[in-house]
Amino acid sequence: MSVYFMSEYWGTIVSRKLKRNISLIYGLSFFQRFMLTVPVIVPFFASKGLSLVETFYLQAVFAMTLVFPEAPSGYFADLFGRRNALMVVSVPHVLGYLVLNYADNIGGLMAFEIVLGIAASSPWCAQGFTT
Repeated sequence: MSVYFMSEYWGTIVSRKLKRNISLIYGLSFFQRFMLTVPVIVPFFASKGLSLVETFYLQAVFAMTLVFPEAPSGYFADLFGRRNALMVVSVPHVLGYLVLNYADNIGGLMAFEIVLGIAASSPWCAQGFTT
């Protein structure tokens, strides 16, 4: 009787922690994807003196950068655990916006796009499927 009670007790604790993890993953995903800069990025680049062609080049660099961190971030998550991987891949978001604060030419803005591309693609491999 007591063994059954203990297993039910631990099962309840584990179930509660798993439900909490799911909520945390959804919250982290929301805040990582909540990018207020997206609607104003083209006018912002224009205010920095970039032409529309240069803006498209920057967006192409961003799109190409999305591909490269996919496999390494999944491997990192398998090696060190999904939780640690999610904490590590949150760092490029902060770095990207720090770079954006100090970027005043196309080189700085390209660094921003590269760092943000790494930040945007890495969490998907670390999270796996959240549904």
